[in-house]
Amino acid sequence: MMATEIAQTNGHITALTVTPKSALAKLQQLREELKTVYLDRSEAIDLILVGLLSKMHVFLGGKPGTGKTELAKAVSDAITGTTFFHYLMTKTTVAEEVLGAPDLAELQKGKFVRDTEAMLPEAHLALMDEIGKANSIVRNSALGLMNEREFLNGKTKLQSPLITMIGCSNELLDGEEDGAFWDRLSLRYMVDYLGDEDLRTLLLRKTSNITAPQITTMLSLAELEQMQTAVKNVAFPAPVIDSLIDLQRELKKENFIISTRKYVQIVTILKAHAYLQAETEVSEDSFEILNHVI
Repeated sequence: MMATEIAQTNGHITALTVTPKSALAKLQQLREELKTVYLDRSEAIDLILVGLLSKMHVFLGGKPGTGKTELAKAVSDAITGTTFFHYLMTKTTVAEEVLGAPDLAELQKGKFVRDTEAMLPEAHLALMDEIGKANSIVRNSALGLMNEREFLNGKTKLQSPLITMIGCSNELLDGEEDGAFWDRLSLRYMVDYLGDEDLRTLLLRKTSNITAPQITTMLSLAELEQMQTAVKNVAFPAPVIDSLIDLQRELKKENFIISTRKYVQIVTILKAHAYLQAETEVSEDSFEILNHVI
C-alpha cells in the first residue's frame, strides 16, 4: 500500500513521490478491516494480532457456529510468505497426522525419523481446529514446539519457525493432563453468538441486500518480523511494573497464584498490546488484556 504526494511547479504537476506505508500502519488497516468483516469480534481480533506480535499462542473457545475457525483462518491468510498448517482434530487423531509420518527410507535403516514437510514442525502459523477433542498424547507432543520452538526428530533437534498457534474448541481443556498445554495457550477468548443487530447486518450481507466488506490488506512475514522486533523496544516504565506487583498481591489474597513464567509472558503481551495501540510505552491501560491471560 502506497501513499502518494503530488508536487506542483508553475501550475504543472512535476513529480510523484511514492512512500510505502509502514508495517504498523498496514497492521492497523488490517485490524480495522477484520473488525468490519467480523462483527462483534474486536477483542478476539486484537488477541490474535497480539499473539502474532508477541509470538504467543491463542485459544478461541465457544459454541459451534460462532465463526472461530473462519476468523482464525482469515488472519492467517492475511500474512503472506508463511507456511500455514491447519488440522481438524478428533479423538482418534494420532501424532503422525500433526508431526509427520515416519520416513520409510530411514525406518528401513533402523532410524525413526518423521517426514515433517508441510506438517506442524515446519509451519509459521498453525490452526488446530477442535483442539479440545484431541487426546493428551497428541497435545503433549506439541509442547516443545509451542514453548521452545524445537522439535526432536529422531536424534536431531530441529528449530521450528512457529510464530503462533491458534487452538479452536467447542470445549474447554480442563483435565489435569492438559495443564501444560493450556498454560502455553497464553491468550484466551470465549466467542459468543451475535446479538440481534449484528446478526441482522450479517444476514443482509449474506443475502446481498448490502455490500459485504472485504479484507484487502496483506502483511508480509518480513513486516511481521520487523514489528516483533519493534515490540521488544516498547518501554516498560518502573511504575507500571509496580502496578503489576500490586496486581499479583491482590490476586494472592484471592488464592489465585500465577507462575513466574506467566508473568514473563505478561510483560511481552503488554508490550505487544501497547504497540498495537501505537503506543511507545506500556501503561496501566494495557492491563485490560490481562482479563484474557490470567
